[in-house]
Amino acid sequence: KLALLTLSQVIAPELEKAGILIRDAEPGPTKTVMTAGSGMPKLLIYVRNLFFRTAEAGAQNIYDAAFHKSLGTKTAVFTDKAGKLRKLPKSVTDPVIQKQMQDLIGEDLA
Repeated sequence: KLALLTLSQVIAPELEKAGILIRDAEPGPTKTVMTAGSGMPKLLIYVRNLFFRTAEAGAQNIYDAAFHKSLGTKTAVFTDKAGKLRKLPKSVTDPVIQKQMQDLIGEDLA
């Protein structure tokens, strides 16, 4: 997740020149096929049923991050499961880590 957030920060300035906004959203814990499957310990399935949001609610947060008018033309932002702007983790904004990400993706997006 941190790598994707970092990638978003690296590519956002260049894509913004083409009118493309990059936004990251945290959908929060959701009830999905993956969280109901055999990979989840049975005790956690009960917790999931009590506290996890529906997949539709998680998807709505992602949709809102992409299209909600309150974000205007902001790019390279991160919203939490409530749809509020969230501060990016320090490692994501670290210039050294961003340079490493730029080196990984090469010149394709620069």
